[in-house]
Amino acid sequence: MVRHTMSERLDAGRVLRAAAPHALLGTVRDHLAAVYGATSVRLYLTDYGGTVLSPCDDSSGDEDAPLLPISGSAEGRALGSQERREQQVPRGDAIDHHLPVTVRGDRIGILTVRLPGDRSTPAVLDELRQVVDQLGHEILVAERDTDIYQRVRRVSRLTLAAEMQWQLLPARALHATRLLPAALVPGAVLRDVAEYRAVEALDDALVLRFDWFGGGHD
Repeated sequence: MVRHTMSERLDAGRVLRAAAPHALLGTVRDHLAAVYGATSVRLYLTDYGGTVLSPCDDSSGDEDAPLLPISGSAEGRALGSQERREQQVPRGDAIDHHLPVTVRGDRIGILTVRLPGDRSTPAVLDELRQVVDQLGHEILVAERDTDIYQRVRRVSRLTLAAEMQWQLLPARALHATRLLPAALVPGAVLRDVAEYRAVEALDDALVLRFDWFGGGHD
């Protein structure tokens, strides 16, 4: 059995940064298989409505794979609790580890990594947590150059106007030192536009709301 050094095990960030934007899943899959002996790596992204997890494939999307409900699935429970979940594989001693992919409070999805039982140690799972964090950051950066991840999250067709509005919305969640928005109602629901901004030099958050229909606000 080939043993890898600590630097090789924690080198996922460099490997992901060198990968093509559309090939992040294949890259992290190869890395986890080589370093940790992972036999399966699956990525699920949260859909725009926040109700299902959509399976992602780094080439063209796996349209035959089923959507997973966030409410009622092990992967969904991991996403909601923001804590990793384990699931014993029916045959053999392998374990599926459901790891939340989250960047600054924005719950992007779940990475499910299947490891042999003897590899599923607390130390290895802590290292996988770092890999998942790096993957989340690289997905956000990659969205500037490819629409693969956006298409996975768009489980139902949007009109051009709705797609443009979605791109203009701020992040659905933000976890910063001085700001932690609890909820954000899309403008299409209120018939107006909501925006927020966190400024490091200020102690306050600026929240703007515009009503284009002249209905006024309470």
